[in-house]
Amino acid sequence: MKLNLNEIVELHYELNGMTYTKEGVSTVVSNGLLKQKTSMKNKLYFQRLNKVVEAEVKLLDESKKELFDKFGEGEGEERHIPKEKMEEFNKEYVDLLNAEKEIDVVSLWSTDITPETLASIETEEVYPVFLKLVDK
Repeated sequence: MKLNLNEIVELHYELNGMTYTKEGVSTVVSNGLLKQKTSMKNKLYFQRLNKVVEAEVKLLDESKKELFDKFGEGEGEERHIPKEKMEEFNKEYVDLLNAEKEIDVVSLWSTDITPETLASIETEEVYPVFLKLVDK
C-alpha cells in the first residue's frame, strides 16, 4: 500500500506514541500501538512495520534539514528561514510530505492481518493510518 510521508509520520506516532511537553510538564497524548496489550505475534508484526517507518522518518528528517540548509540563514539557534524564502521552503516541504512510499505489509506480516487478528488489542486509542494498512 502506498502512503505519503505525512501519513508515515502519523503512523510513526501511532506505533510509538506521542508526548507533549510544555513548561517542563509532559503529557502523554498517545501511548502507541507498540505499548498496547496484544499477542507476541502481533507485537512482532508491529515492530517490523516500525522498523520500516522509522527508516522513512529518518530520511524525511534528513531531507528537511537539507531544505533548511538550502533556505536558512544565520548561525546556530539564530538560524531561520527568511520571510521572502518561506513560501518556496513551504512548497518544497509540502512536496516532500506528499512523496509516496510503498509499504508491502504482506511481506512484513507473512499473513493477512485482519480486524479479527487485532481483536485482542486492549486500547481506547484510534490508529487511522495503521487501520488503513489493515483494511487494504
